[in-house]
Amino acid sequence: MPSSVAFEQSGVGAMTLASAEGTDSGESKSPSESEEEAAVVAAAGPIPLRNEWVFWLDKFVANATPAEYTENLKEIADVNTVQTFWSVYNNIVGPERLSLRCSLHFIHKGVKPLWEDPKNEHGGAWNFRTNKTDAAVVWRELLMALIDDQIFGLSVSARWNSHIFQIWNKDSSLKDNATVMDKVAEILKDIEIQCPTFYKAHKDHDNFKM
Repeated sequence: MPSSVAFEQSGVGAMTLASAEGTDSGESKSPSESEEEAAVVAAAGPIPLRNEWVFWLDKFVANATPAEYTENLKEIADVNTVQTFWSVYNNIVGPERLSLRCSLHFIHKGVKPLWEDPKNEHGGAWNFRTNKTDAAVVWRELLMALIDDQIFGLSVSARWNSHIFQIWNKDSSLKDNATVMDKVAEILKDIEIQCPTFYKAHKDHDNFKM
């Protein structure tokens, strides 16, 4: 395992962004254009992703117990090809439509977006905020930067005047040599990332329970 952990481009990035970009910019497509795009994708056959992933919805409930919090986590869909990724992405609520303090997660299949999951307990996450108006673009761009074996999750949570993003990794001991936030800054060069940005091990949270 290299000491420097960085994002890697994936099969998702090879997929045309026309569908997602049209949604974000408000552009509309004629039925013939949409049908043509669908035909091109179908003709290409399934394009596999390096890993299987799952989209989750985390509905906020005030003063929830750990058991209630886990119960409120809802698995939306799993994806393992470029085609299924875009099919799900284009048909679920994006961060711009999340209710206050609710979250979306995108994480490796077989891992729950919980600090205490056995595959998460030794890891942590890089945290940063963006303006609410930028959240949809940030979510899309980071989803497309599918991640190497150490980094395996992305979350976005709605707040009053901003959105919180978290990038999850498996091993908190690697944080000092990681280049993750440098890569994020490169990917989001036209987006304002609010300071401070920080990394926090899951076990350092007051509510971490084992």
